[in-house]
Amino acid sequence: MSTRLSRFFEQQRIGKGLKPGQIANLIGYTNISKGGSRIRSFEQTGSVSRELFEKLATFFQIDTEAIEKLVEEDRREFFQKWLVWANEPIQPHLVVRLIAAVYSRRELSPDIGTI
Repeated sequence: MSTRLSRFFEQQRIGKGLKPGQIANLIGYTNISKGGSRIRSFEQTGSVSRELFEKLATFFQIDTEAIEKLVEEDRREFFQKWLVWANEPIQPHLVVRLIAAVYSRRELSPDIGTI
């Protein structure tokens, strides 16, 4: 899943009219295909190595303040989604090991709601 930070970098790249492989070449990759794939992967997933991130930030001349702001927005968004997930009610159940590698799920009485 992309992040605000990775989408921002993608917008910078598109704004310059460059493809990921072209960026890879400009920041010093010798294997252009591999570098372009890593850049595109960052744009799509938000996951990037520190070295590549620093090269991209330098290439696009993005200041630390802008990066920190986007990271904070991503953190808040992630936390809000986590809170929604964590606050969903669940129905507790038991998992019983019958024999090695064989398990059975047992529903609990509906009046049991906590440990």
